[in-house]
Amino acid sequence: MLANTQKHLRLGFEGAAAAIVVSNTLQPLVLLAYIRLFAPSTMECWPGLSIRRSFQNWGPMLKLSVAGVGMVLAEWLAFDILTFSASYLSAEHLAAQSVLMTVCVLMYHIPMPISIAASTRFGNLIGYGALGAARTAWKTHYVIFAFIGVFDIVILTSLRHVIGLIFTDDPKVRLIIAAVAPVVAAAQFFDATAAISNGLLRGLGRQEIGGWVNLVVYYTFAVPLSMFLTYGPPRLELTGLWIGPCLGLAIVTFVLAAYMHMADWQKAHEYARDRDE
Repeated sequence: MLANTQKHLRLGFEGAAAAIVVSNTLQPLVLLAYIRLFAPSTMECWPGLSIRRSFQNWGPMLKLSVAGVGMVLAEWLAFDILTFSASYLSAEHLAAQSVLMTVCVLMYHIPMPISIAASTRFGNLIGYGALGAARTAWKTHYVIFAFIGVFDIVILTSLRHVIGLIFTDDPKVRLIIAAVAPVVAAAQFFDATAAISNGLLRGLGRQEIGGWVNLVVYYTFAVPLSMFLTYGPPRLELTGLWIGPCLGLAIVTFVLAAYMHMADWQKAHEYARDRDE
């Protein structure tokens, strides 16, 4: 769609931004139309708008939402820092990094919505008190997301020489993309498992744990390691830039999975019940 915008309307780079704005604006409108026209039964859980009640219980919701935003912001800001850092290598490296990030964002649209659905289902089971079913769902989702990660690895490694052809005619940029793609593929595997770890943690109501883990891992380990491997004595350039987040995502996955295993789920159920009351 972005390419067609540039070709037919000749808006150039502004056309890409305009397409994103239009897409993001249409999403809530289409969702609202879907609810009203095709799934009106979903409105049964909404008792209607009450101005007085709408300003109640904001404290617990803000606590959960701020921690949830912190989980996402810590990861995305780290990747943005690495993208800006790629500009100090060369224009070709920056172009390759832009292509790889675009592909990663596209592929992240596979685990992201599934993790949201898993978070909702897992949270409902915790809130209901069905802890046995919640544990089954927890294990099942990790297996599913491991398969998603393997799928990402297969796609990125098998198409590493094709991805560059889609985005650029520069042979040097294509070579960089093909060389770095295997490391990016490994990062995408752990990105999928980290997505379900963060999602299930939200369902457990422990977003603050995920926020702190992401913050500490990315900014005390992943980003410094990337800088050292890229600009330090190893001089791995763009490959080194991606090794940091790859290992960081792996650590986030294992730490959050370990926390989920050791957490008191019964206490989380009681907390959710008290919050509902």
